[in-house]
Amino acid sequence: MGERTIWFDPDEWPDALGSMLHGGKASLAGAELCLSPARDRDAALMRGLADKGFFFLYDDEKVEFPWYALPRLYVFARDDAGFYAADEPASMDGGATVYHVDQEGRVTRAAANLRALTEAALSGEVPRWETDHTHALYRSQEAAEAAGELFLRNRTPWRRAKRG
Repeated sequence: MGERTIWFDPDEWPDALGSMLHGGKASLAGAELCLSPARDRDAALMRGLADKGFFFLYDDEKVEFPWYALPRLYVFARDDAGFYAADEPASMDGGATVYHVDQEGRVTRAAANLRALTEAALSGEVPRWETDHTHALYRSQEAAEAAGELFLRNRTPWRRAKRG
C-alpha cells in the first residue's frame, strides 16, 4: 500500500504550521493568485510579453478561475487559452516548473521555469506542452471533498473511533 496523502487548504487552516500523520503526508490544496503590482504593468518586459499575448495578473484586476487544484497551484499569468501557474510562487530566478491550465481544465507543463517561459514568449516560440499527471482539478472545493480527496476544517468533521 502506498503512502497516503492528506490534502488540506491553507485558506481553511490559516494557523496550521504542520501536521503529524501516521503513515501519510500532508500536502497543500487549492489555488492562490500571485498578483504583480499594477505599477509594473508599464515595464518594458511586461509590455513586450503583452504584445505576444502573455499577460501577468495585476493587483487591480478581478481574476476568477473555475477550478480547484490538488496539489496547490500559484496562478500568476494568463493568455487567451487559459492560466499559467506553478507549484510555488514563481519568480524569474526561481526553479518552479510552469504549468498551463486551459479553459477545459487540462493541465500541461509549459516550461521548466518562468525565465524559460518568458524568453520563449518574447522570441515568438511556442512553448512545448507536455501532459501533466501530477495535478488534479475539480470544479470546486466541495467537488474535491466529495471525491474523498480533501479535508476541509469547516466541512469535514473529525470523529474519534470508539474504543472498547
